[in-house]
Amino acid sequence: MLFLTSSAAIYALGYTCELSSNSLTAIKFWLHIENIGVSFIPTAWIILSLQHTGLRFKYNKLLIAFLLIFSSITLILSVTTDLHNLYYKSVTLNTAAPFPIAKIKAGLWYDIHIVFNNAAVLLGNIFYLIYWRKSVYPENQPALIFFLSSLFPWIIALIYTCGYIPWGLDPSPVSFLVPSIVYGWAIYSLDLFEIIPLAQKKSSKHYLMLS
Repeated sequence: MLFLTSSAAIYALGYTCELSSNSLTAIKFWLHIENIGVSFIPTAWIILSLQHTGLRFKYNKLLIAFLLIFSSITLILSVTTDLHNLYYKSVTLNTAAPFPIAKIKAGLWYDIHIVFNNAAVLLGNIFYLIYWRKSVYPENQPALIFFLSSLFPWIIALIYTCGYIPWGLDPSPVSFLVPSIVYGWAIYSLDLFEIIPLAQKKSSKHYLMLS
């Protein structure tokens, strides 16, 4: 969970500082900071779902290695985008906004990352639903909680990606507050850290094998 919350926190911090910046140079700098978190959120989500559910695949380690490599490539391409324009084709100031804000023209890898991000959220939720269906109460409750709480930031991200937010404002960092609050409630109210190890022990008796 620390991997996911840290990535989301870096994303939120970077975007907050971006919004408080008055120059394009400063905005670009904070975009790079944001992308440290943005690049790894999808990977962190899948790893978290695998850890919580205890589902094990034939190529588990290979999957995680691929996810980490993909996220690292995304981060490198985002930081070096001025050299190749693969992540951002251009970053300019949006003069239509009431305050300085980045106007981004997406590059090829940016679009690839969007697809990867949505696929990762979907895959992680499938893992949670599989475990929820195969388990019994109360061991299956964390899976349902994590699944439901992930829907809000996912929907917000889709709305932002489709361009329905005025001036290109990104509400995604704020949307992560909802699952964070839910996770905190689950940890202290439902003894989440006691339920999850029990769930992992039970799920270790069976494997979800993919060839």
